[in-house]
Amino acid sequence: MWFWIILLMVSIGQIIWWSVDRDPPFRVDAVRVTNARQGGLVHIDAEVYRDVRRECGVTLSSHIYDSTGARFVLDGSTVISSSGIAAMERKTPGKLLMTIQLPAGVAVGPASMVSSMAYTCNPLLELLRPIHVQTEFTFEVLP
Repeated sequence: MWFWIILLMVSIGQIIWWSVDRDPPFRVDAVRVTNARQGGLVHIDAEVYRDVRRECGVTLSSHIYDSTGARFVLDGSTVISSSGIAAMERKTPGKLLMTIQLPAGVAVGPASMVSSMAYTCNPLLELLRPIHVQTEFTFEVLP
């Protein structure tokens, strides 16, 4: 009888622990973005924090919004496992280095790349409510 009571208490404690695990495992601290001509390459050099102590996987999608408000999909939905995130951190500690090619039809003027990320760091987050993080990098599309 005591075994089942202890097991129930441990299980409830684990669920509570998982439910309060809401700190974002990623943030951007500083960023430098180059401007580019239509159809050219935009370089993003960001200082980031990745919490690799937690085993968090992420599903992300990225879009570009141009000066007219038009939205261009860069990549539909990408899934990166916790080991993939750890590998990124080993290769470029504290850095996010990206190069994106501007899609055809992007209007000249101010633009931004927006990435929406949904992190799952435990089974409860995976089931109910991932941790959402959004980044926005602004740049200029040159004629």
